[in-house]
Amino acid sequence: MNTDKAPALAKAIAELKEGGICPPTVEQWQVKYLNTVIEGEHGRLKRILGPKERSKTEFPPTRR
Repeated sequence: MNTDKAPALAKAIAELKEGGICPPTVEQWQVKYLNTVIEGEHGRLKRILGPKERSKTEFPPTRR
């Protein structure tokens, strides 16, 4: 599994392995550019899916 270098992710993966949710054979890779293709797909998906409505719990943008 490729992730960024956030320390919380390593802890979360370890907890998932301990809880039996994630197989113990899963390894975490922290390779900077390995995720580039996936991120590119994310941008294309956002263009295909179009804009989404904002949640009403979010703060509206402020105007000055």
